[in-house]
Amino acid sequence: MQPPRSAAEGAWYASSQEQRQEYCEAYRAHDPQHPIRIPSYPSAESEDEFADNFYNVLKEKC
Repeated sequence: MQPPRSAAEGAWYASSQEQRQEYCEAYRAHDPQHPIRIPSYPSAESEDEFADNFYNVLKEKC
C-alpha cells in the first residue's frame, strides 16, 4: 500500500469503516441538511483547502 498523497487521504485511511460509510452516504446524498462531517486531521492546509481535498478523496473513493 502506498502512503497517502495528502492529509485528506490520510484522514480517509485513519477513519473507521463505519465512518467511511457515513462519509460516502453523505457524499452521495448531496443533502445540505446533512453535510459531510469533515474529520479533524493534522494538516498544514487551511480548513477550506483540507475540506476541498477531502471532498475530492470522497469523489475518488465512494
